[in-house]
Amino acid sequence: MRRVNQQGIALMEVLVSLFILAVGVLGYIALQVRAVESSAESLNRAQAIFVLRGLAESIRANSVAQANYPAAVNQFSPFSASATHPDCYNKNCVATDVALADAYEASRFANDLGIAVVMTNCPGTGARRQCLFAGWGATTFSVASNGNVNYSNCMSTAGVYVPQSTCLMMEVY
Repeated sequence: MRRVNQQGIALMEVLVSLFILAVGVLGYIALQVRAVESSAESLNRAQAIFVLRGLAESIRANSVAQANYPAAVNQFSPFSASATHPDCYNKNCVATDVALADAYEASRFANDLGIAVVMTNCPGTGARRQCLFAGWGATTFSVASNGNVNYSNCMSTAGVYVPQSTCLMMEVY
């Protein structure tokens, strides 16, 4: 075999090796991107649970005004910092004012985290149970003038989460 025919073979081997390495690195990068997305989703869920759990505890602590919480929570959806609410830190409030103040504070905190919060009857239960909903990202809620909450891009009326939705539901009472 002539030596002239072998020239450039090492270069081809290096190029093939670099191509294989590049494919492997691209696969690793895709894996890292997915891991970062999963971590962000996990953080959003943890923050939403934190907000909903705090509001649920406020509702349990103010049992006299439990029935006032759905309207109070929905009053601040979508959240507006200029919304009027009672200042129960600096004065004595009745139970209904405390409900409104709790709803405002929870909605304000959730809004700071990029989360929307609403409260309505739990799906599939009629009016027997109340649920809190938290949504972030592309999942949004709307409250009609009659107080009905539209959570259809989060969950079906049978209580099944919509695929790819970014929301949580928590039964309160």
